[in-house]
Amino acid sequence: MSDLEEINQLLQAKVERLQKAEKALRQNEANLLNLIESTQDAVWSVDSHYTVLTLNLAFKQLFLLAFDVELAPGMNAIDCLPAEQRTLWIDYYNRALKGDRFDAEHYYFLNDISIYLDISFNPIFDRSGLITGVAVFSRDITNRKQTETQLLHSALHDGLTGLPNRTLFLERLTYTAERVQRQNGLFAVMFLDLDQFKLTNDQLGHSAGDHLLCQFAQELENCLHLGDTASHFGNDEFAILLDNISDISEATSVVECIQQRLMLPFTLNRHEVFVTASIGIALSNGYDQPQDLLHYANVAMHRAKESGKTCYKIFDAENV
Repeated sequence: MSDLEEINQLLQAKVERLQKAEKALRQNEANLLNLIESTQDAVWSVDSHYTVLTLNLAFKQLFLLAFDVELAPGMNAIDCLPAEQRTLWIDYYNRALKGDRFDAEHYYFLNDISIYLDISFNPIFDRSGLITGVAVFSRDITNRKQTETQLLHSALHDGLTGLPNRTLFLERLTYTAERVQRQNGLFAVMFLDLDQFKLTNDQLGHSAGDHLLCQFAQELENCLHLGDTASHFGNDEFAILLDNISDISEATSVVECIQQRLMLPFTLNRHEVFVTASIGIALSNGYDQPQDLLHYANVAMHRAKESGKTCYKIFDAENV
């Protein structure tokens, strides 16, 4: 075999290897595109000038739903956005173009539907290691967000009445105390206990007692103003946070509203039941910790019970 023939065979073998490699590369690219196209996640990429390079069907549909624009390769991903969105997305793309990989959560309200998206930004590198664009992956996390919201609500609210529980009440009490103290204002805490609630439970059953608590909770909320909080602590105990009042008369007017509503019967299992409540009030002056006010209101409530129930007492530290 001549040298020329040997060189020719070597070249031919190299060409065949390159052709096989190119074919394998094209197959890998096709497999990757098929994978991207088949995923339910929205996937797209842009170059350093925000020109769309690739996008799958899920992203086309999402973009069309969100912005009423049918995006396609070659279009500018920024120009197609509403003006109020452009600066944010330029910042996102530029951050990835500097080499940062990061995630961002977005909320959109589209056609009366709430959608939460978890969006991942990833720089694209060429063979020399230079960043040439950004690959973006977006996943719908609406169900997860709704579950988290439901779990948080359950953790902070009473399962029976739907009112804030003790944990949320104390959080709001602490927040209110800090805010009102800065403003040199006034607020009040009330502690309520239904009189002879056990008797209703014993005579009509626990189900009727639960219905009574739920109805009473609604009556409490009807007596409050925006910003006030009614809370169910458990059993027949309730607490109220009156936010930013001017004087004690605003607290006593709430008590009068509650007492007036309790003059009407509750209907439980076709029985009309009358209940009363003993109420204690503590004003936000002369306390060390916000939780002290809840204790003071509880002390005042017990004084009301000792006075014959169906009444209220205002906490007075001098008479402790």
